[in-house]
Amino acid sequence: MPRRKQARRTSVRDIQAILRLTHEQGLSVREVSERLNICKTTVSTYLLRAQEAGLSCWPLPPGHDDATLERLLFGRPAVCRKT
Repeated sequence: MPRRKQARRTSVRDIQAILRLTHEQGLSVREVSERLNICKTTVSTYLLRAQEAGLSCWPLPPGHDDATLERLLFGRPAVCRKT
């Protein structure tokens, strides 16, 4: 049985490229996917996460470095506490 190819982890630099190509150059999900050699579903997922985080423009607002971008896109959801 053939082994599955291991998925390449998408870096913050790739996510920034997805946002830049989409918002600055107006490329479609398919075009971004082909340019970056990333699955269309992955591109769509990161665009949705960015939209939910309020990042719908390029360039990103000042103060949004790699760590901030990663925290905004992958931060843990709020925990409901019983009172």
